[in-house]
Amino acid sequence: MSQEFQSPPRIITGEGSASAVGTQAQALGATRVIVVTDKVLREKTDCVTNAVACLKASGLAVEVFDDVEPDPSVGTALRSAEFARACKPNLVVGLGGGSALDIAKATAAILANEAPLTQMWGVGNVPIPGLPMILLPTTAGTGSEVTPNCILNEMAATEKFAAIAVALGEPVEGLSERDAARCATEAVHQLVIDVGLPHVLADVKILEDSIPALAEESFGNQRLLKNNPRTATLQDLRRILEAASGMTD
Repeated sequence: MSQEFQSPPRIITGEGSASAVGTQAQALGATRVIVVTDKVLREKTDCVTNAVACLKASGLAVEVFDDVEPDPSVGTALRSAEFARACKPNLVVGLGGGSALDIAKATAAILANEAPLTQMWGVGNVPIPGLPMILLPTTAGTGSEVTPNCILNEMAATEKFAAIAVALGEPVEGLSERDAARCATEAVHQLVIDVGLPHVLADVKILEDSIPALAEESFGNQRLLKNNPRTATLQDLRRILEAASGMTD
């Protein structure tokens, strides 16, 4: 059976190899560079400062997008691409863990294509190869620097959930929209507990072995499911019900 394996055309390793980023960018014909990273690396370490200095020392114009969060969202990819468009880069440098590298890949793909990101999910669905990239990993966990894959979350309607958090009096000042939205879900959960309402299925005598049938019946009610901001499959409903049963983590 035939198999296909993809890897970067060039991998540079060893102590001090990151200092060659400027030279490597020049070799790729870059003149303007966007560095995609996160605020922790930029504010708490000298990784970003050093990379930018190396790029500038090679005569390149550099801008930094540092708003990548863990398990990044589709919205972050779109914001990174919008930021990058204003800079008109011809090279993307991803610096950080898997999240930053994934957003760098998404940014490179969005900038090179007229097709919306939603039409580029899956294998072989990016019409035009993304902008040239250099990926500098700061962790050894995901291996994102040697794969063509990009994984993004879609945590939907975050703006509305953030507004709910404000209405519930949650302290969201200084938080990202995504984190503020998470505060809303936690606040509603705490409200249910405070007023003594049942908050797991076991509280209302629904047993775990009833979940498959309950999920199928719920999935049949597409009129309500279609109003959900995120598309749900039958498997999604089963997982939600299993988590709500009070019998699983």
